[in-house]
Amino acid sequence: MGEAIVREFLIEGARVIAIDIRADRLDLLKRELGKKLFVCVCDLASSDDIAALRGFTDSIGVVDTLVNNAGVFDYLESALTMPLANWDRVFKVNATAHFELAQLFLPDMIALGRGVIIGVASAAGVVGGGGGVAYTASKHAAVGLGRQLAAEFGPRGIRSNVILPGVIDTPLRDTVSLEMQAALNDFVANSLPARRVGQAREVAKAALFLASDDASFIHGVALPVDGGFTAI
Repeated sequence: MGEAIVREFLIEGARVIAIDIRADRLDLLKRELGKKLFVCVCDLASSDDIAALRGFTDSIGVVDTLVNNAGVFDYLESALTMPLANWDRVFKVNATAHFELAQLFLPDMIALGRGVIIGVASAAGVVGGGGGVAYTASKHAAVGLGRQLAAEFGPRGIRSNVILPGVIDTPLRDTVSLEMQAALNDFVANSLPARRVGQAREVAKAALFLASDDASFIHGVALPVDGGFTAI
């Protein structure tokens, strides 16, 4: 989804900074997409890495739009068996890093008198049972963060909203067990109103809309892009 978001923003003429934990993935993207894309290796589980981003972005320009897309899954781990270390890592990437990045770039936006923060959470951020205990709780936290930022910084010209993707066709689907994949495929085919998985570009288009002036009166929304998952 992050790659799709990068592509859509570049098509619209934005200069984009893409961060990822994997240098090889960023290098491929940079070679393909050209000079308006800037890339930086960063582990969002590391507060030191996040703080170091400031020096990198300052060399490029003022950040007026932040898309917090990074996330990790907990593979449906139960509250009875979830190790605290796993809980901490999931929360660190899915919620705390979103907060740290917002805190890092809010001063720029406040100085500009405008800005956009978009959190990419999950449909599991507004219902129970969409993931394991840490994933579900962390995505709820990401939704709460987005709404709080809207309430606090909307009066200063900064819009904050959250996207709630459902079942999206990304490499993450291939990392779960075959049994889990089969159950997911059955759910999509027989229960999801859309009767199909979503595409990363559909999430990217939602992010592009929320970043645009067409969404100028939208603050604090949690927008499902989920094929109807949260409607059933």
